[in-house]
Amino acid sequence: TCEVEEKAKRKNSFKQDDLIETGSATLKDYKGSGYDRGHLKASADEGCDQTQMNETYYMSNMSPQTPGLNRGGWKKLENAVRKLTVSNDSLYIYTGPVLIPSLKTIGESNVSVPQFFFKVVYIFNGGQYKVIAFLMPNKSIDEELNAYKIELSELEELIKIKFPKSF
Repeated sequence: TCEVEEKAKRKNSFKQDDLIETGSATLKDYKGSGYDRGHLKASADEGCDQTQMNETYYMSNMSPQTPGLNRGGWKKLENAVRKLTVSNDSLYIYTGPVLIPSLKTIGESNVSVPQFFFKVVYIFNGGQYKVIAFLMPNKSIDEELNAYKIELSELEELIKIKFPKSF
């Protein structure tokens, strides 16, 4: 919960990220593609700080998601993770697309369209922690979130990223 007088407001002001040296995706890349600009870091997580909320709208924080995933299963996962902040001391969250060679691309910037997205959640409470990992296909999600849980070691092997084993 926020302890500020005025909560941050969602403005939907998507913008190119000029700090990306190799170039950022643009709004034009998504226009007519059939894909949503899916937030990797959810704007709803930044309800207490307008600057941070605005920064979630940089195109470097977006990845092409099917409307069925972005507005369905991914949103459901984001909400479930957000609820974990209430009943635990803190969370560390890693999230991203699974990028492999030869993915379909959209727009003049050739933005890769991932087939899957992952989220790894470290849940800290009472001096202990546990890890939950999810892997979701870039399509409409009908099953419960538990159906998309994956062992951290399996995810690491798939995406070739090693996550912390201890803190």
